[in-house]
Amino acid sequence: MKITFSVIKADIGGWVGHSSMHPDLMAEGERHLAKAKKSGLLIDYHVTKCGDDLQFIMTHVHGVDDKKVHKLAWDAFLGCTAIAKKLKLHGAGQDLRPVPTQGCTPARFGCGYCHLGSRKEG
Repeated sequence: MKITFSVIKADIGGWVGHSSMHPDLMAEGERHLAKAKKSGLLIDYHVTKCGDDLQFIMTHVHGVDDKKVHKLAWDAFLGCTAIAKKLKLHGAGQDLRPVPTQGCTPARFGCGYCHLGSRKEG
């Protein structure tokens, strides 16, 4: 079994400027990834933060740039952004705004991502 290690991050909204992450956003990310692990999409995961950037560290068997894994992160970031807007956090959802110079990738929306593993064969 080939395992892929994926890290996807986005600036969802700062609790005190860009310095921290509200615990409700961490909990929302955790909720989405726990559901994905239970369904078998993920092997394991860790939700973490650096300042106001929310990061999802995930292991799975779906290969590099898997659309289901990207959709999982995107949907989780959208849920977190809704909470950030409700809480009136600084820059709520700022990494989810399209960047016109990028193609249709997570980078198009300002999200950072990295995958380590091998592409699906066949």
